[in-house]
Amino acid sequence: MIAQLSRRYFIVRPFKSFIRLLAYLLIEGRPIGTRGRFINPIIFFLFRIEGRIPVIKNPDRPVFILGTGRNGSTALGMALSLHWKIGFLNEAKALWHSVVPNADVLGNYSRSENVRFIFSKSDATRSVIKKCRRITSFYLLLSGSSIMLDKCSEFVYRVPFLKAIFPKARFIFLMRSGVEFCSSVCLWSEKYGINDGSSRIDWWGKDGKKWNHIINELVAREPAISHLEPVIQNLEKQVDKAAVEWIITTRIGLRLRGECPDEVLTIRYENLIEDPANEMIKICNFLEIDKDKKMIDYGERELTRPLTYRTVNIHPKIRPAFEETLALAGYSERIKDVF
Repeated sequence: MIAQLSRRYFIVRPFKSFIRLLAYLLIEGRPIGTRGRFINPIIFFLFRIEGRIPVIKNPDRPVFILGTGRNGSTALGMALSLHWKIGFLNEAKALWHSVVPNADVLGNYSRSENVRFIFSKSDATRSVIKKCRRITSFYLLLSGSSIMLDKCSEFVYRVPFLKAIFPKARFIFLMRSGVEFCSSVCLWSEKYGINDGSSRIDWWGKDGKKWNHIINELVAREPAISHLEPVIQNLEKQVDKAAVEWIITTRIGLRLRGECPDEVLTIRYENLIEDPANEMIKICNFLEIDKDKKMIDYGERELTRPLTYRTVNIHPKIRPAFEETLALAGYSERIKDVF
């Protein structure tokens, strides 16, 4: 499915399908392990040009979806992109790599080991701000949108950085049960993981690059699991690694919600698929945009799916922090007897 476009999406708003294709072809880039990587040099060349064009359309109000991934963020982004004001970028990591090359923790566009998850306000230098705002402005102009919506699992570690570039930015923290997340990551790596003979590419990047950076950069910073660092360094099972990522990301998201209540809206994946219309109305109110009926109707049809919980077997040393985080996130009652 090119650019996540479906027949129904095209029928609802044909012009929006064209906008999605523009984003897919000219902004988002092709990550490692996918086809069409030949287009990446063209995209980065365009970014160099766009980075020199003065801001024409105000990019002050972007929206960033935060979370772990495997949380429905793509489906939500596609539904929201039907709104006339919103232009959706689905993990525009090529754009961010062009602005800050050391942001590429998965190794999609760079072999450098000098990359990191966490970016602070001080990383938003004058040149970074200027280039990012110019490229964003160009995208808004190209797409006829007034709000850029981007989603990427690394954003949750970079909120101060993003706020320094876009002081009026808004954030949607899309949260999913850790049990479901861990199951989903395991299934994703089984289905899409690639062995090319010399390396492995899966949820953890090329040859575990993402996992190595989680251990080296994030584990020691999270009080709930920092004392488990020797155990975590030796984890091998996908489900245990996913549990560590979920604990860290969810706790950061919960802290952000408490620190910035006016700028962060929490949406539960479970609520989103049980009652998508109500959750999308919440988002419209939060973003102060009109409630687009076609967008909401599309969301009701596309976001609804059966809600199931699978059994997961978490490492006994990790399990207490996992259970505690489930409780903090309000999932204790919903996942009884599933692990």
